Amino acid sequence: MGAWTWQFVLERLRAAGHAAEAHSFPGVGERAAELSPALDNDVFLADTLERIERDDLRDITLVGHSFGSLIAQMVVDRMPGRIAHLVIIDGGIAQDGQSIFGRIPAPIVAKRKTLVQTVNGTEVLPFAPVGSLIIADKELAAWTHRQLTPHPVACYTKPIRLHH
Repeated sequence: MGAWTWQFVLERLRAAGHAAEAHSFPGVGERAAELSPALDNDVFLADTLERIERDDLRDITLVGHSFGSLIAQMVVDRMPGRIAHLVIIDGGIAQDGQSIFGRIPAPIVAKRKTLVQTVNGTEVLPFAPVGSLIIADKELAAWTHRQLTPHPVACYTKPIRLHH
């Protein structure tokens, strides 16, 4: 998923007077054209930190959804003075030295590894099948599925580093 998945939530937050934005990681979502073998958690982290610095964002309520929760936790670790609140939605709590595949059950990891494909020289996990999204509105589910992009496997296999 990319920032597009938050567009309906962002509309409501902005209507309520909040300055709300969403960020896509390189190689996925709106930035799918940037897919490359170099992409991993450290690249996603650096990209997010650079955006926070570039836009001089402060007192942030940072929301990490699913995989993004891993990156959000690393952002808080690196820039605690910029983050007022961390919200995790449908994601786990990261631990230093752990990868995503290192914290989920081995049978699930084994199944996911059988799904790995290579796109533009990059090992990726394909996006979820249509029925797995659990979206009751069939039209919205179909639209959502059309937006999905593969995700670099390195983001699931590379252990993260937390310093604080």
